[in-house]
Amino acid sequence: AASPVLIEKVRSVVSDDTGQYRIVDLRPGTYAVTFSLPGFSTVKREGIELSGTFIATVNADLRVGSLQETITVTGETPIVDVQSAQVQTTLRKDILAAIPSSRSANGIQALIPGMSTGPNAGDSGGITGGTGGAMHGGRPSDSRTLHDGINMGWAGANANAAISNVAGAQEIVLSTSGGLGEAETAGVVLNVIPRDGGNTFSGSFVFSGSNSRWQASNYSQALKDAGLKTPSELIKVWEVNPMGGGRIIRDRLWFYLTYRETYAENTIPGMWFNKNAGDPTKWTVDFDLNRRAFSDNRVRNGIGRITWQATARNKISIHDSEQYSTNSKTGGGGPNLSMTLTPEAAGLNLYSPGYVRQVSWSSPYTNRLLFEAGWGNYQAHYANTAPRVDGSHNPAMIQVLEQSGPIPGLTYRMPLGLGGGFQHHLIGTLANLRASISYITGAHNMKFGYQGGFSNPSQSYYNFSEIQQFRFNNGVPNQLTQSAVYPGTVTYVRNLVPTSLYAQDQWTTRRLTLQGGVRYDHILTNYPDSGVGGPDYKLMPTRIFYPSRSTEGVHWTDLTPRMGVAYDLFGNGKTAVKVNLGKYVQALTASNSDLDLNPLIRTNLSTTRTWTDANRDFVPNCDLRNTAAN
Repeated sequence: AASPVLIEKVRSVVSDDTGQYRIVDLRPGTYAVTFSLPGFSTVKREGIELSGTFIATVNADLRVGSLQETITVTGETPIVDVQSAQVQTTLRKDILAAIPSSRSANGIQALIPGMSTGPNAGDSGGITGGTGGAMHGGRPSDSRTLHDGINMGWAGANANAAISNVAGAQEIVLSTSGGLGEAETAGVVLNVIPRDGGNTFSGSFVFSGSNSRWQASNYSQALKDAGLKTPSELIKVWEVNPMGGGRIIRDRLWFYLTYRETYAENTIPGMWFNKNAGDPTKWTVDFDLNRRAFSDNRVRNGIGRITWQATARNKISIHDSEQYSTNSKTGGGGPNLSMTLTPEAAGLNLYSPGYVRQVSWSSPYTNRLLFEAGWGNYQAHYANTAPRVDGSHNPAMIQVLEQSGPIPGLTYRMPLGLGGGFQHHLIGTLANLRASISYITGAHNMKFGYQGGFSNPSQSYYNFSEIQQFRFNNGVPNQLTQSAVYPGTVTYVRNLVPTSLYAQDQWTTRRLTLQGGVRYDHILTNYPDSGVGGPDYKLMPTRIFYPSRSTEGVHWTDLTPRMGVAYDLFGNGKTAVKVNLGKYVQALTASNSDLDLNPLIRTNLSTTRTWTDANRDFVPNCDLRNTAAN
């Protein structure tokens, strides 16, 4: 099989005693397949297009002839995969360039019929990590985002926090069912296949954008009468995406570079800027009806990739990615686009920077034996509810939740993050590893592999005051929320060590293909020394300490089978019947497992107290350490 997309140019195999052959680990592109045997005419099939994990069945009949005779056949690419029960959708680079919609990971998934991707699926940048897609009633947290087959995130995230420039990909492959032993979960797997470059220099520049003049409105009188004060409207959205690459050394060293920046602004229905924002003397909201609140999102992502054919049988790819993003820097709608949150209370979300670094190696050691391995590192620094840059943030202020008034449930004055304070997160995946051996005979395609790694994400929370929030009812205080984390910071750290081994086989006999696999998963999660409180803490003078659990952490072990059947119904490669059945474990997420295993996060560090502000000075004139009325 020969193609310009192969840096090694040609891959060769020998058919087995059943007459079948199989060439694996081929990059997406257009191929020519040549069949040769001494004493027979050579047959060449051109124009065979490969994408994703699609198995293209290409057969040939050789007849007795001279060695110099070559019969060239140009035919259509097979469009039905009759040798795999896996279900997938592939979007090639020409489709990605042509669609007039978001080219983020969320936007791409939104194009797939039946796919559910969440509220931000169609925006310009999407959230930094991308929302996990779901299909057939599956859990979004079970989805996985891969970059060239390597997991891009950490197992503690809901879905994955990935950094992939899908707009600069060779193709995007979405697998929705039928995964064998190498599938970590039963969810949607989005695999970004990057471009390698080539012997010919090539590139492209993409710019797209829009504003409010290109958007129609359905804001009718009926909606006004129903209570919708203002609609959600596009202010502006744009994207710029240059990319290009080529050879450094012909047939030996290629490179490809991509950069993508997106920006989007959308108004928040029924919300305006607060004239009293940042003024600690004001406890009410004064909406500026000439300044509508809006969400703003900016993402910048640069990627560099090098592909090196070190020897005839060893190929190495090196990938480096860096991403910066901001949410609510100038607008204040926040990532949740809330109609009950004023701009100054939304806070600023910073993601600066996020890194992904990868190295992968493949070696077709013989025409039947293939070795593959890869290492990936993902690390991100981000802050939620960070101080805003417009001057509306004042550490001396306290958040207010108004129960009644024109907007019941309105939150204003200050942001309030998870855990009751300002959040600073470090997501670190120190190692994400994969390795596999494939033995391909033609009729059989056996694969044995390992997946594993080590993660140690941490989250820190800081409060500026022992009071987190006041609750009002028509401007009258009736409750306060206080935190023991003042002054000081509480940090949650945990370690996660996943290990997986799998074995799978695909056996084809005549029209029938049987697939089977088994996967072994083991996860160890623990935490280092953790504690909170002490002499420096106003409301918790006695320190609570939890020693590390390096050997007493929680272990999970699972052994799960998967199987599938594909049958070429009429024997012409145009109609296939497929059935797959598998058992999969639920994905580990921050909301159900590894984060909660740290006892520190289960320690109650905040509480609500009934509060009667008799003198209306908006100051709790009481002993907050005394749980009785005082």
